[in-house]
Amino acid sequence: MRSKHWLLGLPGLGAASLICATALAQTAAPTVGTSNDLEEVVVTAEHRSVDLQKLALSVSVISGDEIANQGMTDISQVLQDVPGVVMQGGEGGPSQLSVQGGGGPPNIAIRGLGTPTPNTTGAVAVYEDGVLDTGGGLNFYDMTRVEVLRGPQGTLYGRGATAGAVNLVSNDPTQTFEASGRVQFGNYDMVGTQGVLNIPLSSDWSVRAAFNEAHHSGYFDNGMSNEDDYSARLKLLFSPNENFSALATYETYESNGTGNGQIYVGHGAVDGAVCIAPAQVATVGPGLPGGTCTVLASNPNPSKWNSNVPAANSLLPAPSSLDPSLNAVGYDPISYRKTALTMNWNLGFARLTYIGGYQTENSTFGTPCICFGPGPGAANMTYQVVSQPFDRTWTQEARLASEGNSALSWQVGAYYYSNRMQSTFSPGYYPATPGVAYTPALAVTQPFSPESEGFFGEANYALSSTTRLTAGLRETLDHVSQSLIIPAFGTDNVNSENLTHLDWKARVDTDLSAANLLYASIATGYRPGAFVNGVAGQNERVTAYEVGSKNRMAGPITLNGDVYYLDYSGFQNVETVTVDGVPVTELIPLPAKLYGAELEASLQFDAFDKLTLSPALEHATYTANLGVNETDGGTLPNAPKFSVSARYEHVFPLAAGAHLNLEADAHYQSSVFTDFSTTDYPSGDPAFTQKAYAIYNASLRFEPADGKYWVSLYGKNLGDTLVKLTVYNPNPPFAYVGDPLTFGVMLNARL
Repeated sequence: MRSKHWLLGLPGLGAASLICATALAQTAAPTVGTSNDLEEVVVTAEHRSVDLQKLALSVSVISGDEIANQGMTDISQVLQDVPGVVMQGGEGGPSQLSVQGGGGPPNIAIRGLGTPTPNTTGAVAVYEDGVLDTGGGLNFYDMTRVEVLRGPQGTLYGRGATAGAVNLVSNDPTQTFEASGRVQFGNYDMVGTQGVLNIPLSSDWSVRAAFNEAHHSGYFDNGMSNEDDYSARLKLLFSPNENFSALATYETYESNGTGNGQIYVGHGAVDGAVCIAPAQVATVGPGLPGGTCTVLASNPNPSKWNSNVPAANSLLPAPSSLDPSLNAVGYDPISYRKTALTMNWNLGFARLTYIGGYQTENSTFGTPCICFGPGPGAANMTYQVVSQPFDRTWTQEARLASEGNSALSWQVGAYYYSNRMQSTFSPGYYPATPGVAYTPALAVTQPFSPESEGFFGEANYALSSTTRLTAGLRETLDHVSQSLIIPAFGTDNVNSENLTHLDWKARVDTDLSAANLLYASIATGYRPGAFVNGVAGQNERVTAYEVGSKNRMAGPITLNGDVYYLDYSGFQNVETVTVDGVPVTELIPLPAKLYGAELEASLQFDAFDKLTLSPALEHATYTANLGVNETDGGTLPNAPKFSVSARYEHVFPLAAGAHLNLEADAHYQSSVFTDFSTTDYPSGDPAFTQKAYAIYNASLRFEPADGKYWVSLYGKNLGDTLVKLTVYNPNPPFAYVGDPLTFGVMLNARL
């Protein structure tokens, strides 16, 4: 059967929804005794520095102070309170969670638009310091801010930004000496350290080095979902005068964890009972030849971190004694490196910017799968290892942007992207005996080499002192190539195609007063087609209509919001169906309509109290009748009808200028499909549905008046709520889930 795709909608929007816009800047708790006015936040979301409240765009900002003070360690925690954002999975994990295999960029859905299949361009482009991210774990340390742009960003960010973009901005070297460090301890044997050192070498040169190390035991009963990560970043800045600067960056990331744990969430016996044999071999069918099975019970709504997958480390020898390409479930190594160069020249009439990046990554991960097999009772393949012996990405971007304060401002540029990646899929059985290495039954290799060239321009013209027009264009040329090599069958298929797309944007914004901005925009975005198992896909296109407003009221109150409508044509999903007993892969076009509203409100009561609130409404439906069980009006995955986040911050003044900062937040989300069920969509297979849930977090920080050190206590997911992030289609369905209750203490010091 076929599965359907996604749409958003929002009923009953009144005029009040139009007086808001999506740009709430979350900042650190105020210093005791300061004004209760909200501070100005400057962002570079459109490649120019501008006050967030003056930017006619749906943007949320999470400050580096907030990330550090609350001990946020992964992108799901950082983006939790951003309206319209749903994590399809974590970062640095299997391809079902990330976009391009193990350790790839995180799979994020914004306003119901996500990524339905692995090894394709993501719907949300993630950038770190101006370089498109292709992996690296995204450990959040020594950060300035994180910017989340909602809605297609086709003109400035190009391919793969149909849903939006996420900009990670880390701290650059400065001419001030800085040194700081952190030690963190928590449950699950958590131990973490961070360090930052900034040194001005001369009046022209400065260097900044930072590292992050994190270790904790597995969240699952079989040791899965542990952490053994190390990351470091080195930046060297040369700035001889105010007209020129060059910034060189080197970043490294190593992960030697066990990989993400999985929970069986089966809905019953579709192809037979799912079972685990005494020899630790999982299969589909009534039993293995010569053996018996323990049937796994249906578990669509798990509540405990108990995995049904055989414990990995009990089956395998130490990782160092294994060929990494043959690793099984217990060891998912990732090795990532990035080198980048950013240069800026002030030419007088314009500023020329160059950003170049080179990234490499090697990774291996394993996952349960029913890869082959003619049917019930047969010895189906039960596991596969996916190794990526190389993944190389080059990116180059050059921009020329006008300087000065004339009525017309503009920027033009060119962008180049090239990726060379190879994945090897090795399906087989779990080892029958502990200590025996995993032996694959087959090897399938897929070289993958997409390339892209983009040429863009955007202009902003002030019609008057209060009203502005913006227009943008981007022409993109994509070349997609993928091979399928199966040596055992003498198969060597090469697939390639060339694709082009023109994106555009038109916007008008006006100042109703010095503190009130109203805007309306139309923008397009696209995801380039790709080959999945030899099947070619076409470009996916989205056109977005948005009306929003940003308002600062009486100083301490900010009220921003928007309403939007998305017309998503060409949306596609890859499905495997059985024809005459043989699995056949097909691409299904799934046009959709999405609409909704988002609100971000902030109230700074005084110098000691701050409240923020971020509700969102979404409605997402398909607009085609594509076959059995796929009817017009079906709900898309990753599109909860309602979500809301609330945060309260209070400062307790103490003697001698010291203070306590209390921060508490909650996030509620209505039920949502986590993925595309191929069994009985759209009736709502419980295995593929995450029920409505709430997550609560809190932290308490003590800081003396001089700010030389501070101590933080934190608790995340205080209700120990299990949330299914994604359920992938192979029968039986397994779910990847979020983190359980974690708590601990952080000790921080700085010179």
